[in-house]
Amino acid sequence: MKRIMPDWAELHLNTMLILGVMGLNFCVSILLLAIFAFTVGQWAVDNGRFIAWIGYCISVLIMGTWHLKKKERNLAWLLLALAPFGVLGLLVLENRNVELVSRTMQAKQWG
Repeated sequence: MKRIMPDWAELHLNTMLILGVMGLNFCVSILLLAIFAFTVGQWAVDNGRFIAWIGYCISVLIMGTWHLKKKERNLAWLLLALAPFGVLGLLVLENRNVELVSRTMQAKQWG
């Protein structure tokens, strides 16, 4: 069954990318910090920035892959996330998903 109206996440891909990276980064970083705190103790507390960076990389891989697949772009564009401007490079990519763009335009006309 094909949907006529796209859901909110498909209408707002860039917003979903930013919210998803922030939310996943928080959850993954807390989970990694808890795992490392129980296994290696004080090292995890001293290296919190490193653990947060690992959480950021994991969340960018997950959300960036989803974002690029929705925009029908090559996954090699994930390398932009390694640049100094990070995920912002993924936001400027054009959406090549013709079906999604046409459904988005129809949804905006419907109100």
